[in-house]
Amino acid sequence: MATSPERISAQRSIAAHRSWAQTAVRSERTAAATAASPVYLDYWIKKIEAEGKVRGKAHIRAAAESARTAWRKQNALKSAESRRRKSAEKQARIAKLRSSGR
Repeated sequence: MATSPERISAQRSIAAHRSWAQTAVRSERTAAATAASPVYLDYWIKKIEAEGKVRGKAHIRAAAESARTAWRKQNALKSAESRRRKSAEKQARIAKLRSSGR
């Protein structure tokens, strides 16, 4: 008998909560994911070092900070564009409803 997607989801959620309940030090468990996140400077330092274009700790750090800043600004720009687009779509729907007499 096939298990429903809802049941599978519930079972996985239960398993995840049981696993986290047994985790003594959460930061140790999430350390690898944290290190791999572009939110943290270490991610960018490793990336700049891997490219091999910049030499010297101070220069690598400065390049990493600039790369992270560029990434954050790019995300902010995308977010603002998305908000503008959604707002325009909402306004268009409202205008359409008003023009149809609803």
